[in-house]
Amino acid sequence: MDQPLAPGLHVHTDAVPLTQARLLADELEAQLCTTEQEADDLLSELVAFPPLDAEGIVLVRELGERLVAARRIVERTVERAAVDVSERLAAIGAGVAIHPTTVRERAAGVVATRDELRRAEDDLEAAVAAATADEAAAVATLDRMAGLAPVTTGDVPAGDEAPPGRRRGFFRRFGRAARNRRYEQDTTESTSLLQQMAVTTDEAFGARRAVEARSDQLVHLHARRDRAQEDARVAERAWDELAGGDAVEDVETVVQRFDPQHEEARDVAQDAVGVRAVSSLLDRATARWEEGWRSLGVDPPKPVDDDWIEHLAGRMVRPIVLVGDAVGHGERMVRAAPAVPVLVVEPAS
Repeated sequence: MDQPLAPGLHVHTDAVPLTQARLLADELEAQLCTTEQEADDLLSELVAFPPLDAEGIVLVRELGERLVAARRIVERTVERAAVDVSERLAAIGAGVAIHPTTVRERAAGVVATRDELRRAEDDLEAAVAAATADEAAAVATLDRMAGLAPVTTGDVPAGDEAPPGRRRGFFRRFGRAARNRRYEQDTTESTSLLQQMAVTTDEAFGARRAVEARSDQLVHLHARRDRAQEDARVAERAWDELAGGDAVEDVETVVQRFDPQHEEARDVAQDAVGVRAVSSLLDRATARWEEGWRSLGVDPPKPVDDDWIEHLAGRMVRPIVLVGDAVGHGERMVRAAPAVPVLVVEPAS
């Protein structure tokens, strides 16, 4: 729709009313009722709120937001003050006063340090296995170097010496060719052996560098594991001092055990300067909330919580679409929520 709908009843007709009603509900982000039971449930919800017009809803929403904010500020301030009181009481030995937040933080510290210790031990174990494999590879490389045959000079055996002078004529060319072939063969073998030694030497140096790098890593991982062990020991001791023999998994049991002391700390915290200051802020917000309702000619609803206030602001402005068996509730919906557009979709004649 191009123009926003005004509050009140709006009747639409369509050949396929259910389809049209769903389209309107999607477009307007409205509450859709297709049965009489759905309409009854929505009407019961609406009559739980005072019938406010549009201006009244704007006023109530503004006052409600201020009231909710003041309540949250007070709650956070009291909690912080209760923690301070608990710590002071514990420090001077005036009984045991432990805030639930302290209990949960110590339990979380134990869990976190245990997890870090487990990760550190796993990483160290993996690094040790890798270092062992690197060391074995280096030893195998050195063994291959030791097993390589020495390089030969390729001397021509005595039996293959050149024939005497009287035989040099016809055989000179063929003898020189044979010696050249033997020399080339020996040279090729020597070159191949030297290449193997060079490659193996590079592998040996590479393996040694890998071992040295792994050694540095092991030093770091050992130090990390040691720190994790110390952190876990400190966290475990802090937890034991607070919880005694209770396990970390039973943190809520420990919280309940200290809860009476926490309530005493909250009572003491009510007299703190900061708490008194924000309490006056809440008192003013509450007074304005009540005055606002009276200005609308409606008694202030009591008791109300934050959820009720937020739900009121949203519920009292959301459009309503009725179709099918729910169309008979149109007039009552308008009376219960005068600031809300109510659309009734009926079959086209």
